[in-house]
Amino acid sequence: MAVRMKRSLFTLLLVAGLWPFAPAGAADVVLVRGTVSTPNESERNYAQTVTRHLDRWLTEINIPHVTVDDDKVGPALASARVAILGYNPSLPSRELGELRSLVKRGGKLIVFYSADPDLARLLGLELGPYASGGSWSAIRFNESAPRHLPAVVFQTSRNIRPVRPADPSARVIANWETAVGQTLPDPAWVQSDKGFWMSHVLLDDGDTEAKKQMLLGLIAACDPSVW
Repeated sequence: MAVRMKRSLFTLLLVAGLWPFAPAGAADVVLVRGTVSTPNESERNYAQTVTRHLDRWLTEINIPHVTVDDDKVGPALASARVAILGYNPSLPSRELGELRSLVKRGGKLIVFYSADPDLARLLGLELGPYASGGSWSAIRFNESAPRHLPAVVFQTSRNIRPVRPADPSARVIANWETAVGQTLPDPAWVQSDKGFWMSHVLLDDGDTEAKKQMLLGLIAACDPSVW
């Protein structure tokens, strides 16, 4: 009940323009659409779908951003503070170098479900093997998570690609839960001083307001100017 009331208040205030942390200025956020990082047409179509609903949610929470393809990301990153990779499984070396330059000058990454071990290493993380058939039904944030994130986000994922801290700056900030609220050992979100990584994509399968609140909180943790 408390979680539902908190989300309803967030939605009401955001829509009314009264949410005290609503973004007031332009944030340099780049949403990267998976094109050359995907292995085939089916995966490219899936990346398009994932990018579309991320783009829609960012627009609805008033986060100024641009959406660019993998192979055109360089110029867009020149002045960016945050890059969001919604589904970019295996990055070409040029794109990885461009993201490395962004991080080197203080920019942050928010990565969903990549299979790229070099990208994981860039964030101080280590990828585990692909896993399927689990009971991943919700994301529960812990006390290490940044402020202004929802306590729980409901999402049913049929598969994940586990990721774990491999650097002293990295830590698990959320774990998966089952449908009955049992905490699983599988990290849902890991944070390092380079950004955030989720072990699956963000699905458009309900609990939308919590997902938008989560996106806002994560971006603001990367770039506090959005507040």
